Amino acid sequence: MRRYSLILLTLCALFCAGLELSVRYGLPRIRSIDARIDREHALADELRPVPGKPLPILIVGNSLMQKAIDFKLLNEKLYPDFAVTRFVVEDTRYLDWYYGLSRLFREGARPKMVVLVLNAHQLVAPETRGDLFAHVLMDHRDLLSVKRSLGIDNTSTSNLLFANFSRFYGLRSEIHKWFLVCLMPDFPDFAAKLRPPPSARVETEGEVDREAAERLKRMSSLCAKYGALFTFVVPPSAMAQDGSSAIQRAGAASGVPVLVPIQPQQLPVNLFAPDGFHLNYRGSRVFTRALVSTLQQGGIVDNQGSKTETP
Repeated sequence: MRRYSLILLTLCALFCAGLELSVRYGLPRIRSIDARIDREHALADELRPVPGKPLPILIVGNSLMQKAIDFKLLNEKLYPDFAVTRFVVEDTRYLDWYYGLSRLFREGARPKMVVLVLNAHQLVAPETRGDLFAHVLMDHRDLLSVKRSLGIDNTSTSNLLFANFSRFYGLRSEIHKWFLVCLMPDFPDFAAKLRPPPSARVETEGEVDREAAERLKRMSSLCAKYGALFTFVVPPSAMAQDGSSAIQRAGAASGVPVLVPIQPQQLPVNLFAPDGFHLNYRGSRVFTRALVSTLQQGGIVDNQGSKTETP
């Protein structure tokens, strides 16, 4: 009986190891989003200022940033003084990136500037992306700090720990979604009709005022510890009240540059994607030019692209 138990345990261990290796090395070959996240993570890790080379800027955020900024155009506008690298993880919020940047800095990333692009809801949101955050962005040394920030119990904390070390455990929900889409290609459109549009999730000015200043100051202190200037950018919104004015007040109170290159409802609806939340290609080019102009006017970069020491 004992012999059969050992054989069963061995087979289970081999199965788990095989599953982990398959996901770790096989998933990026069949899911382009995982390959892109791995690639951008590696590029962010490698950022170092090199004498005679453009100063590295790291821009992080979610799909709002990905769709709002034309990075080829942005690099053309800031070259040869700056080189911009992006790191996109969809559906992320402030806490995802606070701990994500902490991990990147510990791994050796040394950008001269960090730009975080989020809307008001995402800046003050009390949650993270869960298991995917734990695997892609969290450093295991921050586990107890994450536990306190999220106010979660020991079971949820242990889930984050397992997700941090295991790619299969961390991405199991994403794998499930991927299989579901393979079986039902129309499922994303169906699911989108069951949930409210993302543009409806906007915080009130008071909610932003209560949280934003402290969060901006905390992120700025983290970046300053590793020699990076921190700047917060608010993406365009089709709504009249998007919380951007409250974020600007929070930035003034905390001494953090907050840029709103395009005011709410300033862009026509034909520059937004059909969801009314993300920009389309033409909208991204308009916003990117406005972002460069705002960076220059704010003294973060001057008209020649030279970095200025903004406090």
